[in-house]
Amino acid sequence: MAAGMALLALDTVLHRWQPGDDEQHLAELMDQAFAVVAPALDAPAASPAPAAG
Repeated sequence: MAAGMALLALDTVLHRWQPGDDEQHLAELMDQAFAVVAPALDAPAASPAPAAG
């Protein structure tokens, strides 16, 4: 799931970044996108629920 979130953030940045924009703008967009998803990417993985039985 974390990889999917990271790819979605990258895809979003690439859609917002326009050819001809400077690389600084690209870096700023990347920083903003990953600042949003970083807490979820840094969170510890949830333990699977115990089997009902």
